[in-house]
Amino acid sequence: MNNKTSKIIFLLICGLLVFASLARGGVEGWAVAVIHIITLAACTIHLVQKSLDWDWAWIKTPLDYPVIALLVITFFATVFSVHRTSSIWAFLLLINYVIVYYLVIHLTRSPEQMWKTAWVVVSIGVLLAILGLISFSGLPLFSWWEYRDLPDFGALTSTYGNPNNIAGFFEMAIPLVLGMLLVEKKESRSLKRYISIMILFGMALILSLSRGGWTCATIGLVYFVTILAFSREFPRRKTVIAMVVSAIVLVLVLLSSFPAVQELLTIQAVMDRAGGLDGRMQVTKAAGVMIADRPLLGFGPGTFAYSFLKYQPAGIQGWYNMAHNDYVHFTAELGIIFPVIMIWAIIALFRQGFMKLKSRTLIIRALSLGCMAGIVAILFHSFVDFNLHIPANAMLFTVLCALVAAPEKNEAQGTGCKA
Repeated sequence: MNNKTSKIIFLLICGLLVFASLARGGVEGWAVAVIHIITLAACTIHLVQKSLDWDWAWIKTPLDYPVIALLVITFFATVFSVHRTSSIWAFLLLINYVIVYYLVIHLTRSPEQMWKTAWVVVSIGVLLAILGLISFSGLPLFSWWEYRDLPDFGALTSTYGNPNNIAGFFEMAIPLVLGMLLVEKKESRSLKRYISIMILFGMALILSLSRGGWTCATIGLVYFVTILAFSREFPRRKTVIAMVVSAIVLVLVLLSSFPAVQELLTIQAVMDRAGGLDGRMQVTKAAGVMIADRPLLGFGPGTFAYSFLKYQPAGIQGWYNMAHNDYVHFTAELGIIFPVIMIWAIIALFRQGFMKLKSRTLIIRALSLGCMAGIVAILFHSFVDFNLHIPANAMLFTVLCALVAAPEKNEAQGTGCKA
């Protein structure tokens, strides 16, 4: 692909990630429309360049067949949907993610390209953390923008509308910073920069008061440390392991020691009563009845908000447009084939990830590990929340998956890999 064209597409993808994060996570209808426009522009430029070069070589990835299977079942679920208009829009958003996945695949097949993409994600995280700390301190956050009517959860939400969702972003981004830290040399001055970023991300995650975010971020870090402990290919791994373990222990001690933290958690629990664990378990149980009623094709993508009204337990107040469990939610909308495809995709993705951990290039090994840890964190969080229904987080998840799944450029060309 032409180098100038690649730069333009890369800038559009960067703009897409930045915009979705700043536009309240991309959940508003107008924000989704802009996401579609940017993605369409990037895809059009890519296809035009392909046509000019007449280069239609396909870059194979381990997620090709699971993606095709997902598109097929989503198409049929849309055709037989109980609310076809909503399903069409949901299907288009899925196609949007698939396009972004393959664009990133074409852009990130070299260590340098992976590194640039990782820095984009980290830079967005720094911006979100700073804006989050500003708004948490009580200062107004761009009253002329869409933030003036953000709900007050008593926790850090940054530009998002929910603290659990901003926690989802940081639990994916923190392991990526650790992966970048593994690459830096011991005497490098930039080590202080990465440590500062880690502290900033950690503060934002803690102040989100998202217990699911804390737990799943810890799970992601434990995964990172465990793999690192058995991977001798990483220099300075003992230092990074010691740093991560110390940070986890310190945070746990602080959270359990300060009465103010306990008081904040109590307030958060009261405010989150409708979406608390007990309520979410009841919703999950009711969604199971939905799945039993239409097991093969589900109710159609994007229809949960309408379909669940019939099954909502009498004791649950409010309108549940999400199941607070992405797996149950998607299964209710797409049918029982969805979990099979999901498991297939996870196995294929992590198999590729473990292969890339053996790469001779340190950047590829380190960033692959960081991305895998972030994916583990959000996959666990999806059992108790709806992060993958937030376009900004779903887009970041897509990028992390692409970074893991993308074959090395020299590997695809059948040549050796330089250290």
